[in-house]
Amino acid sequence: MTTWFPTEDPVPAVETWAEARYAQISGGEKIPFITVVALISLAFGVSGPGELLLGSGGMLAHYYAGGDGLDGIISVLSGVQLAKKKYATMAFPSILESYKLFKDVRSGQVVNKQSVTRSAIFVTGWLAARYKYV
Repeated sequence: MTTWFPTEDPVPAVETWAEARYAQISGGEKIPFITVVALISLAFGVSGPGELLLGSGGMLAHYYAGGDGLDGIISVLSGVQLAKKKYATMAFPSILESYKLFKDVRSGQVVNKQSVTRSAIFVTGWLAARYKYV
């Protein structure tokens, strides 16, 4: 009997492919190219100096949590632009942040300091824009 559905689960193959592409794009650099592209995408959606100040605060919070700080900027500005309905500029950085969070979960670190900080910074950015602080 012929079936239209795959006999194997395609998710592990897709995950392996995505991880290989991410490793290829980042190339083990200190600041991966893909992060720079995400920051450039978010820069097109910034509409005021308050957002830049909030981004600096997000960078500082993520740096003190043990990260490089760039994920803090990406998280807070993605939250701000989501609340302001600027979907075109926040889509790629949000997918990148979701992938990093998914990678943490797959590695067995469901809750670590950096992933909790990234999520909290994202919510802070969303709330700041939702209630018109920025």
